Amino acid sequence: MTPDGIGDIELRPARESDITQFDRLWAEAEREDPSPEDDSLPLYAHELATGAVWVAARGDRVVGMAAALIRGRVAVLAELAVSADVQDRGLGRRLLAAVMPADVPERFTLSSSDRRAIGLYARVGMTPRWPIYELRAEQFDLRSLDGGVDVAVAAADDPAFVAWDARVGKRHRPQDLAFVADEVAAQPLWFRRDGATVGYGLVAQRMADEPKQSGTYGLGPLGVADLADAGACVAAALRWARPRARAVRLDMPAPHPALAQLLEAGFRIVEDDHVFCCSSAATAADLASYLPTFAEIY
Repeated sequence: MTPDGIGDIELRPARESDITQFDRLWAEAEREDPSPEDDSLPLYAHELATGAVWVAARGDRVVGMAAALIRGRVAVLAELAVSADVQDRGLGRRLLAAVMPADVPERFTLSSSDRRAIGLYARVGMTPRWPIYELRAEQFDLRSLDGGVDVAVAAADDPAFVAWDARVGKRHRPQDLAFVADEVAAQPLWFRRDGATVGYGLVAQRMADEPKQSGTYGLGPLGVADLADAGACVAAALRWARPRARAVRLDMPAPHPALAQLLEAGFRIVEDDHVFCCSSAATAADLASYLPTFAEIY
């Protein structure tokens, strides 16, 4: 049954006019001031246009929201937030049920480490499995990661690039690749050894949550067919970014073999409060050979 709300709070599909409230809602949920630099309206508009977005509303005020991107047999929970003053009333679970259909067998999300969020996702079958660390560096030395991998410029709408992403990331999502390539000027790249393609990736040339002139680049998604190439392809992407960027950020799963090497190379952990939760480790992207999209979970 579709959730119908709690008391004076109505649960309904989101409208375009709702998304201007989402940044304020996130700040309320986290009990902090909204960031003047974070312009997420294009992201919310993309989720509304290509996914399922529901809100909990008290009159004209949005007090909760959830967004999921359903790509074939995979549902990705992209957003879930409930205002601090209405938490612990079951709104999160009702919103989650509204955007993630029961007939979509595979589900995953990148959760905060908040125990309520972890508990909610575990109860609906998205088991917490691996921590995700945000790494950042202004200067780094890649000599220890040199794996003989070359870089070639690709195109996000190349069917071969979309197919690589679908195979490694376990879902077909050309609309999301096109959005990322356009919104943050992400450059698609091929990684090749001796002329053979061993991986693919995107390097964002700006970050939506930083000032536009910050010069901070982001890595991801980035994946390989063979685990043995994972570290070398990350290093190749970083070599491409280094002469262009003032700083580089990436979300690094704990199982990824490049984690220790990047820390040795000069990267530091700046956030450690996210956990990858999924319904099946066998069918989710292998986070030992895959970096999720920078600063989010697509």
